[in-house]
Amino acid sequence: MARASLGRSAFGITTHRSRTAVAFGLALLLGAPRASADPSDELAGTLGVCERGPGVAIAAALRQRGEAAVSAAGVMANPELVVEHQQGLSGADDRETVVGVGMPLGLGGRRGLLEEAAQSHREAARAEATGTLFEAALAYRQAYAAVSVAEARLAVLRAQQQALDGFTARIEGLAKGGELGAFDLLRQRTEARTHRRLLERGEAEVAAARVRLLAWRDDGVLPLGSSLDVLAGGPDLLRRATPAEAPSLEERALRATARASAAEARAAERRWVSDVAVFVGYRGTVAGTAAMGHGVSLGLTVPLPLFDRGQGEAARADAERAAAETSADRVRRENAADAQAATARLLALEASGEELARAESDAAALEDAATALYAAGELSVAEVLDAFRGAEQARLARVDSAEAVVMARLAWMRARGTLLDAALDRACGLTPKDTR
Repeated sequence: MARASLGRSAFGITTHRSRTAVAFGLALLLGAPRASADPSDELAGTLGVCERGPGVAIAAALRQRGEAAVSAAGVMANPELVVEHQQGLSGADDRETVVGVGMPLGLGGRRGLLEEAAQSHREAARAEATGTLFEAALAYRQAYAAVSVAEARLAVLRAQQQALDGFTARIEGLAKGGELGAFDLLRQRTEARTHRRLLERGEAEVAAARVRLLAWRDDGVLPLGSSLDVLAGGPDLLRRATPAEAPSLEERALRATARASAAEARAAERRWVSDVAVFVGYRGTVAGTAAMGHGVSLGLTVPLPLFDRGQGEAARADAERAAAETSADRVRRENAADAQAATARLLALEASGEELARAESDAAALEDAATALYAAGELSVAEVLDAFRGAEQARLARVDSAEAVVMARLAWMRARGTLLDAALDRACGLTPKDTR
């Protein structure tokens, strides 16, 4: 009769708590809002990363570098002030003074090509700046997901620890009554103590994940809300969100760099056209005892490009262009493959979701049946603990699957260059600010 008290009444509450903890963790991962918190916290945090996060200053510096390149290319060459005095040696009174200004004419057209290259460099810098904010937003969302995953796993471990501790307490009561041997009690205590180490490690993982997430927050407040709720859409939503042919930010930067290098190569090739400079000045001459003569001095400087015609500089620019273009092609292929792989992974994971839910339900039923059979004396304590571990593994498997879904969606976002939220895309510069 005493062992009958170990049946469902003893473990029904604990098992229910475990299932509730798993459901809570999965809701946190997959986007079901919590009544006690603002479900937009994760989105607001991501928005803050793009507006006030550590990547904002880096992005501003990159954009400033691009603007500086345009400003530098638009600056005209400085004129030259030429002062020349000649003193005759045969006659002490023979002397000549010339004062004038020399100005390069820029007939080769290199300045316009260099301005075109600077415009492309600015485009590349802007793409790099946007990419910096985009990667920061993805890193924040991944850190947020890591906290949610760690907390979901910890909820399962805590529920399991409560079940084991409750089982230990019941067995201790039966052992004191002399109805159980010392082996069952020792086996159960060992299981509970070993599992507590897993629980402590899970608590440490949660603490570490929270610290990493706080590093992205400028207010020092850990958000509490639905985790990555915009990621709850299925693969069809992901395929429709961004056209497959849209270039990524990295590809855009590389293409712009290639265009800049091509313009620089054409500018270097123009060096075979002499950069003519014109000199205009005043000329004063004194010959012997004659009065000082005044006049105008005109000059024309024509460099002779016999050896250096810009061929070396053009070759380097062409090499840079080829490297940038091939890198852009590689990035495009890799992003397309990554997006397809993420979509395939999502299809497989979502197809297995129902099976995991059934496995968890079956494991919970097995756990209840095992405790009932143990109470009836038909199972050993080792078999009951095996059922407990199987139920815990089934719950953790659902958490692992949810984590894999989140990571696959983040990988899809990175490959397609979107955060799947119009406001976030605008804040991070992925779409124009005036996009509605």
